[in-house]
Amino acid sequence: MIGKLGCWCGLLLWVVACGLLVGCGSAEERKASYVEKANVFIQEGNFPKARVALRNAIKIDPKDPHLYFLAGQVFEKEANWPQAFRQFSRVVELDATHREAIGRLARFYLAAQESTELMALSHKILTTDSEDVLGRTIQACAWFLDGEHAKALAQADVLVARQPTEPDLLLMLAVIFSANQDLKKAQAVLQRGLSIHPENGDLLNYLATISIGMKDYHQAEGIYRQLLAQEPHVVKYRETLAGLYRHLGQSDKAMALLREGVTLEPENEQRWKSLILSAEGDQQEALIQEALGALPDSLMLRFLLGAHYEQRQNYAKAREIYEAIATEEETSGQGLQAEVELAKLDLVEQDQASAQTRIAAVLKENPRQSDALLLKGKLSLVKQEPASAVDAFRIVLKDEPNNSAIQSLLGQAHLLAGEFELARESLEKAVSVNARQVDAYTALARLSAR
Repeated sequence: MIGKLGCWCGLLLWVVACGLLVGCGSAEERKASYVEKANVFIQEGNFPKARVALRNAIKIDPKDPHLYFLAGQVFEKEANWPQAFRQFSRVVELDATHREAIGRLARFYLAAQESTELMALSHKILTTDSEDVLGRTIQACAWFLDGEHAKALAQADVLVARQPTEPDLLLMLAVIFSANQDLKKAQAVLQRGLSIHPENGDLLNYLATISIGMKDYHQAEGIYRQLLAQEPHVVKYRETLAGLYRHLGQSDKAMALLREGVTLEPENEQRWKSLILSAEGDQQEALIQEALGALPDSLMLRFLLGAHYEQRQNYAKAREIYEAIATEEETSGQGLQAEVELAKLDLVEQDQASAQTRIAAVLKENPRQSDALLLKGKLSLVKQEPASAVDAFRIVLKDEPNNSAIQSLLGQAHLLAGEFELARESLEKAVSVNARQVDAYTALARLSAR
């Protein structure tokens, strides 16, 4: 009997083990299938579907760094920088040696002028290998941001001489040289990178930026045309080229280019938005109505129409649109956004009490609704309530730490509260992020005159 029982137990364990193995294999197969689908969608330029496929793959294997890296790349193509940053951060959490993700993170920190974060990132790499080219490049970026220009440039020259090949690394070196106004050296670094990676979108995009800085608009146009040929579904390239045409006074070419994008993807809201915002006056309203004819359920387009009426000071029509959205969407994200827009209209029409009621209702549903918090903070400044303003602006800054306008508002709130050192810290952060933040300079001047 015992022998038979042992035999049955052994058989049962074998069946369970086989089931587990089959389950694992099945999960791996499903994950691979989703990744394959995501790659196809990326090639087709269908980034929303690519995101969904990757989200499903991540549900199966939330510890696979490659999945988050792919997701980060998709968000980059959509110019959704906060989400891209989060994905690359997650990659490095899961795999601290993932060089491509480290390079991407470093570029984000460089763009945000976060020298402390750059130095910490470089330290992690250089602790393992003091001569690592990526680590030393990130270190040079941190030095440059901290004002140690000679030291940073000397290191950058040494690194270029080592003929690195990683695109993110080459891009950061080009940024250092261009920040030092040495556009020719930056151009040479990028061109060398493109000799190795001829279709790298990031290198091409920055080379176009350098070309504009050198007033070589013909070359810049050619590069953007190449980017559009390579990735016709990436909206940011088309928008940037359209911006160049407008800068050159060629608005007809800009509109034609954006209209071409709409023809390519008539169901893409972002393409319609780019075309609409490029137009003026009555043409803009006509385009919004045309877009709504193609996409009647688009809330984004309805918000655009409301904003258009606000600009034309037709507040009654704007209010009608926002009220309809608020009624339909109730407490969803879009419904709350409509309530915020109505609160702004209340303020325009001098109805502060109604605006405050709406803001309070929105924040009750979502205490981190950034537009409502921003409006609350501004109202608190007007009402001479600095503590409330400080609280509101600080919450917003948790999600947007490098927003110079909000940093400036926080500084002004501290100033109103008599917290002069905190005010100085916020205002100096504002001007370090954006040298054109005039209100921050004005507030700093007042602070210095005390």
